[in-house]
Amino acid sequence: MMHRGDHESDAPDISGMIGGTLRVKPGTKTVISAMINRDLVLASGVEAELTWMVQNNVYLNGGTLTGKGLIGGEILHEGKL
Repeated sequence: MMHRGDHESDAPDISGMIGGTLRVKPGTKTVISAMINRDLVLASGVEAELTWMVQNNVYLNGGTLTGKGLIGGEILHEGKL
């Protein structure tokens, strides 16, 4: 479920500040240089590099996450599709 402030993207580069949850679409390879105020939700097949910060949890859902960004919550293998 999308809430006000949530974003969905398939862009190769995502930067700035996201006031909600960021959902990265399937089959995407992206660099995330953004401050995400809620969760980062990846889809199956997503290859993402995090260079800034996620305040809450990261949901992999079959995607992969690399980088030296900060995560305020947990890295979870499934959830929040």
